[in-house]
Amino acid sequence: MPSLRSKKGFTLLEILVALAVLSIALMAALKSSGVAIQNTSALKERTLAHWVMLNRVAELELDRRWISLGTTRGKTLMAGQTWYWVISTEKTPDPDIRMAEVSVGLGEKDNALVSMVAFLDRP
Repeated sequence: MPSLRSKKGFTLLEILVALAVLSIALMAALKSSGVAIQNTSALKERTLAHWVMLNRVAELELDRRWISLGTTRGKTLMAGQTWYWVISTEKTPDPDIRMAEVSVGLGEKDNALVSMVAFLDRP
């Protein structure tokens, strides 16, 4: 009578171990793709906020009016979304130059996604 070990094939234990290894690998792949999707969404938001910020700085430079000191708030519609910006203007050691910090975020009270400092000269 032939022994059970002489037959070729996989045992139930070997199949269970292989399935366990496969399930761990698939879970890691799913988690990785989920993180990639979240990063893509965050990158899209930051890119759009950056464009809003650059547009505000360009408008300040093209306005050619002497920018007043203090804080200015506003909102802009871009890509079907409302973006809230804040411009904080301060004096510099040079009386003909002012420093303006432009910050952009998704909410009025939220932290800014992007910010930039621009130096504007007197027209």
